[in-house]
Amino acid sequence: MAGVGTKEATLGGRAVGKPGFVEYRVEGAYQLGERQGRRVEAFLLAARLTGYVAARRGSVTLWYDYLSGDEAPGTGVNHAFNTLFATNHKFYGIADLFTDIPVHTGGHGLQDAALKLALAPVKELQLALDGHAFRLARRGALPSAHLGEELDLVATWRYGAHLVLSGGLGLVRDGPALRSLGRLDGDLAFTYLMLDARF
Repeated sequence: MAGVGTKEATLGGRAVGKPGFVEYRVEGAYQLGERQGRRVEAFLLAARLTGYVAARRGSVTLWYDYLSGDEAPGTGVNHAFNTLFATNHKFYGIADLFTDIPVHTGGHGLQDAALKLALAPVKELQLALDGHAFRLARRGALPSAHLGEELDLVATWRYGAHLVLSGGLGLVRDGPALRSLGRLDGDLAFTYLMLDARF
């Protein structure tokens, strides 16, 4: 998002705690300055709560992210939060629908409500099942704020310190906002298999 007339800063903080078998994280960030000739006033709020089970071999996480957006992108003050150089793949689903925010949300921001389950039945194997419900922060002139839902299943096998095999399946049910933004035109199934060897 850098360019002529861009001079902005991001300020933020977070609180983390691990009381007993529960872990929480709350964070926020505020962006100000100028982006491509427009004043910027944008923010991010995020909260997650994780409970551990089975001697910490399993976990359940409740997750909510809110990235502010514009009602009328391209006019007035820019309220669209920019994730800059973030690894959005890590946070917003393996199908990579939102790797460039605010571009991939049309400047309308993003809400992500998620439920994440993880289990390590044996030391070398990690299983994760994540469900996301995506909405725009601001609908603007679009017919709906409903972006869609994504369900991800990922398995990771660590064979020693130098070899990791992982695979995943992501299922996306597209919503009216994804279609209006030109991001999807129908449901999506995404799979991958990756071998990471380090010697």
